Parts: sequence; structure tokens; C-alpha cells
Amino acid sequence: RLTNSHEPTLHVAENNMSVVSSHTTNPTSEWNDFGISMVNKAEWKDFLDFMEFQAKEYPYPTHLYRAHVHGHPFPRWIDECVGEYCDSFASDFHSWVESDARSEIYVTMCDPLEYFTIDGLFSELGQHLNKTQICLQRQQSGEEPLYTRLVSLSGHFNWTTQKICKLGEKTGADQVPGLALFESSVIKTSGVQIWRVKDMLAFFDDSRLKDSLTISSQLRRWAMNADEYVCWEFIPRDALVAFVSVSDLTQQLDNNGKAFLRKEFVSADNLANMRLRGCERISLEEYTERASRFLLRIFSNISSWDDMKRLDINTIANWVLSPFEWGYELIGFSEDLEDLEGYIVSFIQTEFRKRGFPSNGEGLMLVKAGG
Repeated sequence: RLTNSHEPTLHVAENNMSVVSSHTTNPTSEWNDFGISMVNKAEWKDFLDFMEFQAKEYPYPTHLYRAHVHGHPFPRWIDECVGEYCDSFASDFHSWVESDARSEIYVTMCDPLEYFTIDGLFSELGQHLNKTQICLQRQQSGEEPLYTRLVSLSGHFNWTTQKICKLGEKTGADQVPGLALFESSVIKTSGVQIWRVKDMLAFFDDSRLKDSLTISSQLRRWAMNADEYVCWEFIPRDALVAFVSVSDLTQQLDNNGKAFLRKEFVSADNLANMRLRGCERISLEEYTERASRFLLRIFSNISSWDDMKRLDINTIANWVLSPFEWGYELIGFSEDLEDLEGYIVSFIQTEFRKRGFPSNGEGLMLVKAGG
């Protein structure tokens, strides 16, 4: 059985879980527990109403991204019920329980509304945002790492791509690092809680919570730069549109043998560091081909044609419409950038026609020619 000196189950029970009704016959105690429960429900309602309002005012992106490593923090294992690797997109805590149970089927999800207070939720968020530093301190003192119930995603494709390239340099032979693409609407309708961290922090700052809990400005900047979102326990696999390994991302070459992701991008500590390394000057035509083949590599790793129907070429093309963000400077006039999206969409449509899949002006048609 796995052991963890952090004892995540005990930590949750002691610090984050709501008060469970007492089994004594003391009416005063029972009344106090009832009052606490009502307050907890009211605070959850306030939080969820606020988050729903923010999501309507500022809709979540169509796609969310995750720099994910299958086999971290626990080794990959075969699910005995299905006979395949259990490569889920779960939180560290949920992965710990899955690995211990040796099956996804026997692991139930803890409903935060039933077992956690709002204080507990934001305590979990604060630790999750600071997890890297906490784990480093624990490693230095010989303790087990921190496992939280939250799993992060990003609305920033460029940021996530750079992050997984960096993580890919540190992974072992038995691990599979890659970029995962999810459809946000599927997550929302799955029953799994998903929240935008920016909105969570806005709620936090306007509540009593800030008097007893601190989330530093440094952690806030990190979350904002990443356009971070969090799911409770895990990201549902049904929401997965594509998973692309780091090797596929970095080794996709154009006709001249050049990769879209330059070594300055792949090896940089972060995007700011990448920009300090300078840009490669390149023609609009060269950039169009490199960027388009990079996107085609992602399309080729989509799990099914039904998943392809979720993608709109114009939306996907937006990922690469800012050459500077990828370490490029276009040779020519700035007006040429206005035509970049059209060039990329046309290039991708042409490639899919070659493969026997016609396309229209708005996106891919996924009915085979003659079918």
C-alpha cells in the first residue's frame, strides 16, 4: 500500500472537511452542528452563484489545455479491470488513491459541497497554487510531497505548450509528457466542478476569507499569466479532444526540415526567458507552413473523428496568429499579418483534402469524399 507522511486523508479531515453531525444526544451540540451546516450551504451558494455569473459575463474558452505527464507523480500502472494503462488526468490526491486501489472503478469522487467548507476549498487552492514551493521544501526536509484535490488547466495555449516542453526535459523513460486539449463545455456538463482561478480570487478578496488566509501576489501573478482553471479531483476523459506527446510537438518539420518550436522556445525556463533570446526573422510563407504543420500534428493525434467535429479551424488558427509569442519576427509589412489566419486555414484545408477529407469555409467537413 502507498504511504504518504503528509497523510492527505487526515489532512483533509482535520483542516478542510465540514463538520459532521455529532452522534451524541446533546440537543445543543446538534443545534450548533445544524447551524454550521446551514452557514456552510449558504456560503457555497454565494460562491457558486458568483462563479456562474462570472462565467456568463466572461465565457470560458472553447478549449482548455494542460501540460500533463502520464506516470507522474506515480508510476503508470495497468488497470486490472480493463487491462490497459490507467492514464487519467487526475489531481495528485486522486492519482494517489487510484494507484493505491489499482483501479479507477473503485475510487469515488468526494463532493466538495458535501464534505468541504468554503474555508477548506480556498485553503486547498492556496496550497495548490503554492505546491511547487511546498514540495521543494518537503523534499529538502525528507518529507513526502503535497497532494491536493485540484488539477490545473490553462486557457493559454502558448504558455501551456512552453511549459510541457520544459517538463519534457525532466521526465523519465517510463513517463509520457504531452499537451492535452480539452473541451470546456464537456467538463461543465460532466458533473465535475471547474472554476476559473481569476474569478475564485475575486470572490476571495471580497469575502471574510481574506482575514484568515493569504494568497500571495506572486502566486496570483502566476495564475493570471497562465489563465489558470482548476477542476475538482480530475478532468473527465470524455472532455479530451487530443493528447500530443512532447516529441510529436517538437519534431514536426516543414519541407525545409525546420521545426515550428525553436530550441530557444523548447529549452527556455518560461516565455519571458524565451523572448530574451531573440526572434528568428522569417517570411510570411515560411511561418504559415511551419505553424500549419505544427497544428496538423495536433490534429493527427485527435482520438476520434467525432472529436475532430468539435474543432473549428479558425479557432485553432488563433493559437499561432502572434508570431512574436512563438519567437518569430515576420519579414515584410505588418499588414501581412491580417492575412495570416486565412493562409493558415487554407493550408490546413488543402492538407485535409489531400487525405480525402473535404472542408468548407467554416471548418472541417468530416465526411469522407464519396461517403
